[in-house]
Amino acid sequence: LQKLEISVRLKRGLNVVMGQVGAGKTTLCRRLIRDLNDDPDIETCLIMDPTFMGSLEMLGHLNKIFRKPPPTERPPSSEAAYKEQLKNHLFQKAVKQGKNIVLIIDEGQKISSQCLEILRELLNYETNNEKLLQIVIFAQNEFYQTLNANPNFKDRISCFCRITPLSIEETENLINFRIDKASNYKSSRRPKIRFTKGAIKTLHKITQGHPRRIMNLCHLIMLLVIVLNKYKITSSMVKRTVKNLPGAPRPSIFKRWYVSAAALTLVLLVFFAGYIFSPQIHNTITSLQDPSATPESQISSTQVRMRLSPLSEVEAGFVTIENEQMDLQENARQDIPEADDTSSVDQEVYDNEHTETAKLQAEGINIPDELGKIRVRRNENLWNIQQRVYGRATTSLTNHIGSFNPHIQNMNNLYEGLRVFLPVNGSRQRAPEEAYWIITNTYTDLEDAYSELISKDGTRLRLLSYLKSDSELLFSIAWPRSFATMDEAYAELKTMPSQIAGDSHILELADKVLILY
Repeated sequence: LQKLEISVRLKRGLNVVMGQVGAGKTTLCRRLIRDLNDDPDIETCLIMDPTFMGSLEMLGHLNKIFRKPPPTERPPSSEAAYKEQLKNHLFQKAVKQGKNIVLIIDEGQKISSQCLEILRELLNYETNNEKLLQIVIFAQNEFYQTLNANPNFKDRISCFCRITPLSIEETENLINFRIDKASNYKSSRRPKIRFTKGAIKTLHKITQGHPRRIMNLCHLIMLLVIVLNKYKITSSMVKRTVKNLPGAPRPSIFKRWYVSAAALTLVLLVFFAGYIFSPQIHNTITSLQDPSATPESQISSTQVRMRLSPLSEVEAGFVTIENEQMDLQENARQDIPEADDTSSVDQEVYDNEHTETAKLQAEGINIPDELGKIRVRRNENLWNIQQRVYGRATTSLTNHIGSFNPHIQNMNNLYEGLRVFLPVNGSRQRAPEEAYWIITNTYTDLEDAYSELISKDGTRLRLLSYLKSDSELLFSIAWPRSFATMDEAYAELKTMPSQIAGDSHILELADKVLILY
């Protein structure tokens, strides 16, 4: 909003704002008009629907909103006459009266090529120092194709802004701001409604950070809050609201019973099969049921136990056998010093990967040691994990991850549900060819981002980990290629599979952003 206002006040000419449906373009448009109307030297004109049959109709509408001619005035019969009237009016207002004339167009994706040519000609009206007319266009993302088809118009853009979906923190700030406004309505005192962190994360995942979806879902949640007479909104309440939305799938009672019975039967079969055919498990359970049957001295400190992996309960329903002290090792992982044995790794390669990180740390930049943790999925190995999180898989990186996870005895044998802590292997300033990325969503937690990556497409997408200038660590689900220009990114976006491209947008990384790998 500040960029737009500065560009308008400096009389730079053409400004374009683009975003997905429901991203808040119209809200931003109204706020810009309100801010500009506070200045008596600025006159704003708004076109809500730029759908015109031709250039003559558009010129007639512009003449009407700019000049406001009396009803008795006979309209010109040609485009040239209309343009001459508009040019004289703009010169009178902008030069002689010192006014700043601003034309704001909403729903800009509806503008035809003929009408764009009219706007281009209006931008030609200028003095030696400034443009006589300032134009701000708010449009959906498909307007970019219209710009590519009209390069003479595209080259005149002085300020280009793109509205991206909100992050989890921005979503929380938006909800809290609106709750505060509603709580103070007409100075009446009301109990404060609060969303839990889990509710915010669930709501953000469902809405993908789109403001309109967030507001619509929050309104339905408020109705549920009134019915239940509660003031704290939890994740389960958000999911309950989503289930009640029109078109949401509702399995029949028979189907729910059938699925539950099948899952329970599978768990029981696997449990008893393991009980019967594994003497070690049989002896362990017998000793637990009757402690006197086994002397205390004969019970090993690494006595195996049987438990359901958290992921297995949901996805597979089978039993995982692991060491009793595994959880203690995982919880105390950070207390164990990192192994420094790099004999299997070429020392020169290892040093080169960390040279730039050392330079950045010497400059006072706080680079974290750890990206976060994930849980291993079924049939997943460390090589797959490296490709998805780091964008590459190497032997040195495998050794680094191994030294960071001393609780894992064999890095080549990862079982489902195992927690793996992933280190920051290195960092670098983003390169010129890494200025633009095609992403679907952004998270602040590695595990959330990794889960979303797997659910979307874990084979063709990867995670982009980067550190912003305010030391905020973010994880974006990204297409594996990066681009130097916006045009290259959009050209790639057109060739991507529709199921991925439909939820994707372009992310522009600032020069000072650090990419972690």
